[in-house]
Amino acid sequence: MGRGLEQLRAALANGPDRDPEAPWPRSELITNAIRYGTQPVRVRMLHDPDRNLICEVSDGRSTSPHMRRAATTDEGGRGLFPVARFAERWGTRYLPRR
Repeated sequence: MGRGLEQLRAALANGPDRDPEAPWPRSELITNAIRYGTQPVRVRMLHDPDRNLICEVSDGRSTSPHMRRAATTDEGGRGLFPVARFAERWGTRYLPRR
């Protein structure tokens, strides 16, 4: 996991996405796919015509991530709230299996 995130940081270091907080939501999505999904985990980074960064993360499961209300004593369960806050928009889609 660490090597993949380092490669992602290096690839984005010279791009138009210079917000120092920008890598954090991507890291959260990738970590969730690795932790809760199944192989293969894929990451695709794109720029749309307006140079907005699009991060697509997929894994082998057929379920979508969902936000849940974490209790104050829970160690996890909060990651998608900041992703939704930092991202202009986010969502899921189902693709045919390859």
